[in-house]
Amino acid sequence: MTVNVGEYVWAVDFGAMANQPLSNVYHMYQIPQIANYTYQSSSQSSPLLVTDNPANNVINLYYKRDKSQVTINYLDSDSGESISPSKNVDVNVGDYVWIISFANKSTKQFKMGIYWCVAPPITGYSFDHGTPIKVKENPEENVVNLYYNADPLPAKYTFNYEYAKDTPDQSEALPPSQIVEKGDSVSSKLPYGYSISEVIDENGKVYSSPTEALEKQSGSNPKTFRIIVSANKSSLKLTVHEPNGEIKIEDFSGLYGATYQFPIEKNLIFNGKIYHAIITITKRDWRMDTSISLAQSPDEIASLLKDNILVGKYDSSVISIDVSYKEEGIVPIPPSDGGDNSSSSTQSSEKTADKTDNEKNNEDKIVSSTTTPPPASKEKESSVEKKKEVEQAHSENKVIPKKEIKVPLAPPTPSFSTAEKVIASPSVTSEINQEAHILKMRIAGAAGLATGTVSAYGILRALKMMIQHFGKLGKF
Repeated sequence: MTVNVGEYVWAVDFGAMANQPLSNVYHMYQIPQIANYTYQSSSQSSPLLVTDNPANNVINLYYKRDKSQVTINYLDSDSGESISPSKNVDVNVGDYVWIISFANKSTKQFKMGIYWCVAPPITGYSFDHGTPIKVKENPEENVVNLYYNADPLPAKYTFNYEYAKDTPDQSEALPPSQIVEKGDSVSSKLPYGYSISEVIDENGKVYSSPTEALEKQSGSNPKTFRIIVSANKSSLKLTVHEPNGEIKIEDFSGLYGATYQFPIEKNLIFNGKIYHAIITITKRDWRMDTSISLAQSPDEIASLLKDNILVGKYDSSVISIDVSYKEEGIVPIPPSDGGDNSSSSTQSSEKTADKTDNEKNNEDKIVSSTTTPPPASKEKESSVEKKKEVEQAHSENKVIPKKEIKVPLAPPTPSFSTAEKVIASPSVTSEINQEAHILKMRIAGAAGLATGTVSAYGILRALKMMIQHFGKLGKF
């Protein structure tokens, strides 16, 4: 405005001028209305005296931007129904509301605007579109609709557990069926001693684990998988320490739950001594990878060994069975006199007494050079042959030649001097034949009980003692 110096200027709102004094006011300025703004105040609350300095001739009028409420709706693109609660915001009147989505970055979304409305993510939906508006004073006209498309339902995958066909023990209950979506985890809490060997889908495709099976699926079609559960493999080492010092080691393997059976002698006799088995079992756990040693007591060993068969189950990662033998005593020896041997010897002597003199003479002349008795069959054949020879000699009145006494090639050292000799005269031998035969049989029986053999030197020594006893011969 151009105003004379010394005059007054007053900016006024004619609508609010009631009771205002107008003295000395030469110029009044009507405060204007500005669209989308509301007048607030003036820097000059009283009339301004114009001076010759233009810098002092200033009146400031202050306005505030008008705002209006904007309603934002979140709707399904197909049905138009609300999928999330609406939101109200205050926006300057006359500004534009522009919609952007960080999930769908398009260059058109970044046009210049006043108010940026970000389309939020909603579970199960994807943002489709929205239209910008210019904010008006009437809130009912300020409505922004954001449209979303429903996401397709995620595929459902079913996992069923089953034992492998060759699993020995299938008594443990497996986990129930699980229905999961892609990205979920399959919880496979299996019984001890078992693990997943493979996963097979409906088309026979094999996966190494449920996680791999899920990662390789696509689309929304549901699928069913078979989780094959197998028994873990267990190894077993059997070590047997024989009483003779020999060590036998064998390696075995089996699936968890399978039964093993090994022939183990509970009691052994070696070199006249009795030995009892001592069994120590060491096991290594699959999960903890720790070893436990079980030293079996006699009662536990008796329960493990059934009919000299060690029975157990493959129930650990590694099993070590150590069998040793502990000396418990000496095998008892039966008494040398009496008993069945004496009676059999007596019976044999009585049978000998019934034989003919010629048979006795022939038997007395025969001294075996062997250190072990021949088999029973050979004794029978020899006796039959002798009998035939005697009968033939009686019938033909022939004299049977005397048989020579044969000395063993490697005789045992005799208890009497080698210078002493025993000469058995036929006549003397004939007189004491019966007693000598009985004594000889008893000596042989006792010797057989002790050693199982008859020594020719033992028989000669017995004959010498008999001859001396009866006083028929002097000292040779």
